[in-house]
Amino acid sequence: MAIDKIRIMEEIAVALPASFLDDVTGYKPQREIELTARLAVLHHRRGIHWDRVPLYRPTYERSEYFADSLFADDGVMVCEYPMFCQLKNESIWGDMKADLLYFSKDRRTAVLVENKIGSNFTSGGNDVETGQLARQIEYLNEARVEHPVFVLLSARALFEAKWYWSELMATIKHKTHCARVRAHLMTWEDIFRATAP
Repeated sequence: MAIDKIRIMEEIAVALPASFLDDVTGYKPQREIELTARLAVLHHRRGIHWDRVPLYRPTYERSEYFADSLFADDGVMVCEYPMFCQLKNESIWGDMKADLLYFSKDRRTAVLVENKIGSNFTSGGNDVETGQLARQIEYLNEARVEHPVFVLLSARALFEAKWYWSELMATIKHKTHCARVRAHLMTWEDIFRATAP
């Protein structure tokens, strides 16, 4: 199915709550990285009602969970967080950054959020062994936290067109040794609706 990525970004721009405007310039986010940065700021200002943001299974079916099961108000959310590595076999993810990385206050949970709105997968593309998602899931699998979680965040129209989540499903099926890493989908539209005025 052909997708008009420019139209989708325009639709997201129209749906943006005022709280997503940049504090410094007053401008609307135009790119993925800007949306992600505003999400982190709003999280720290307690401007998102995470209990109203539904989580979806990697098959894009609604789950019984909401995002408050992942993100507590007292946790830290960081943009462009480097995926630390020390060992040679970790170097497949060592040069990458997480769009968002959330750490719970008790240090038992880490949530890596990958924001994709029309862009291609980087760092190995969508290869199930060494592609971007595979590397991020491997990184979480090696994490010393009790609850490693991967969240793929995108526009509803892209998920409905089977963008991104089909690659996530293929990667999960391939990375069977990473079964302890839970994976979810989340949509920008749901976040916008749950954003405090």
